[in-house]
Amino acid sequence: MMLQIIASVFVVLAAVKVWSKYKDGTLSILETLLWFILWLSIGVVFWQPEIASRLAVFFGIGRGADLVVYIAIVVIIYLLFRLFIRVDKMDRNVTKLVRTIATSDEKKGSDPDSKL
Repeated sequence: MMLQIIASVFVVLAAVKVWSKYKDGTLSILETLLWFILWLSIGVVFWQPEIASRLAVFFGIGRGADLVVYIAIVVIIYLLFRLFIRVDKMDRNVTKLVRTIATSDEKKGSDPDSKL
């Protein structure tokens, strides 16, 4: 029972964080809905674990815990993919910015190290 209460508090805090990210424009409405569905699902499974077992049987998986692990792995891999794309884009932007600054300094005839 104590674990369910702790998990519920965590789910509520995560949902509040998602809502605040939506309000400040960080998340789109679709992303917000997906995160709310994910957190709501986690809360429901903590309070009604037999739902996970029924879904597991429906999908041909032996136990509900296995289904939860499989879903968690898929979500983590998807999020890692999104992070990789974002980091790669940032890397390209930094490279472009450094090149622009370097060519600008070269055209001015200034020493780029003198600003350090």
